[in-house]
Amino acid sequence: MRVLKPLPHPKPKPEPKRLPQVKAMTIAAGFMCSDGIILCADSEHSDEITKFQRSKVFRFGKNLMLTGAGQTSYIRMAFDKLSDKYRQNIPDTPSGARLALEEVALDVYTNHIAPFFEANSRPYFHLLTATRCASGAMALVKSEDTAVFLSEAYETVGIGDYLFRYWADKFFESTLPMRVMSYLCLFMLYETTKHVLTCGGACERRTDMETWYDEHSILAGFPDSIAWALAHCQDSRIPLEKIENKMKEFADQIATIRRLADTNDALPILPPNP
Repeated sequence: MRVLKPLPHPKPKPEPKRLPQVKAMTIAAGFMCSDGIILCADSEHSDEITKFQRSKVFRFGKNLMLTGAGQTSYIRMAFDKLSDKYRQNIPDTPSGARLALEEVALDVYTNHIAPFFEANSRPYFHLLTATRCASGAMALVKSEDTAVFLSEAYETVGIGDYLFRYWADKFFESTLPMRVMSYLCLFMLYETTKHVLTCGGACERRTDMETWYDEHSILAGFPDSIAWALAHCQDSRIPLEKIENKMKEFADQIATIRRLADTNDALPILPPNP
């Protein structure tokens, strides 16, 4: 007698998965100022499990700074490769700085991303670099994937850049020195990390300065500190004197920042507004 037995069910093989990759859910920006270039960024990194704080602005000597948004490992690789180029030869002109970043961006995408990932799942990285050229000229360069270009004003990359650009359009002037623009950068970073989901962490900016501020006291707590007065400026139920007092309080704090700026190389650290 022959008996038919069911064939054994093959055990499903687990689908291979990549280990979580660290992502920089970043807002970063670069500004051309009257006396140099500022790069700024938040400092939060995350993967599928954890998040942590670490600098996203990298520096090579006195001639190169780099920050970016996207996959952290590729940002670091690009910085290492660009540093190697600068170690051999500092670009003479801003065009040379653009070409150096273009070569690095193409190298990373061509040799380390495109061959290993499908088009719809490729990791990305967008970069901002600040270069002091051998001629003394300053160059702010931005890359988006493999597109690389020079900037004469300011550039942003990453999560929340639309909100950061909203404020930058109002505040930026090419005649502002780094000292003043760095103060405004911290305000814009704080506003963006506070209001944009997944964009968080402490705020940092890099120039030759190393001054830090209480985020809540920048610009005397603007816009929260005067929002109430603006909201009720046509509300006849609120005494005009109360609105005037609120505006005067804000103006007094701004005046204090201005007076201290005249007598101190560093802008003041003011207590948070209640």
